[in-house]
Amino acid sequence: MEKSEHVLLVGMGASRFAREHKIATCSQDALITMRELDRWRALQAGGGFSTRDAFRKKKGPAGTVGAVALDFKGNVAAGTSTGGTPNKYPGRVGDSPLIGCGTYADNSVGAVSTTGWGEAMIKVVMAKTVIDLMERNHLDTPAAVREAIRLLERKTEGYGGIIALGNNGEIGISYNTPRMARAYLSAAMRTPCIEV
Repeated sequence: MEKSEHVLLVGMGASRFAREHKIATCSQDALITMRELDRWRALQAGGGFSTRDAFRKKKGPAGTVGAVALDFKGNVAAGTSTGGTPNKYPGRVGDSPLIGCGTYADNSVGAVSTTGWGEAMIKVVMAKTVIDLMERNHLDTPAAVREAIRLLERKTEGYGGIIALGNNGEIGISYNTPRMARAYLSAAMRTPCIEV
C-alpha cells in the first residue's frame, strides 16, 4: 500500500491493484479449509445461529491472533489477524482490517489488538477507544482495557477481548468471552508468561 494514496482496498479494486503491482494471488477455493467448510455446513444444517453466538459460547480455540510490541527505541506496533466469523454474509468486512477497530498503535500512547464479535468492535471503534482511554488515564493500561470491555458490553452487548501495551511497557488484558489465550514476554523475562 506504500505505492497507493489509499489506506484500504477490497474486492475487485484490491484484485486489480494486486495485478498492477504483480502481487501473487490465489483462487478463492484455495482459501477454503475442510475444517471451516464442515463447520459452515453444520451451522447451516442447525439453523438459528447468529455470528454473535460464536463469541459467547466458544468452547475451543478460535481464529484471531493479535500482537502488540514495544521496541528499545520506544516505538509501538500492533497487528491483528483473524480466522473470520463463521456463517457471515458474503461481502462482510470485519473489524480486523479496519484500523481503529481491531488494531491501533500510537507511539505517544501505546498499541492495541482486539478479538471478538467484529460488529460490536466496529460500532465502538474498540482499538482506538482503548488508546483514547489510555491517554485520558495517564497510560493506565489495565484500567483502560477494563473500561473498554465495560463500554463494549454497555453499548453493544458485545463479546470480545483486548491486549494492549502502553509506551511505558505496561500491559493490559481484558475480555468477557469464556476464554482468551494470551502470552507476553519482556526483555527482563527468560520465558514467556502464557495463560489460556
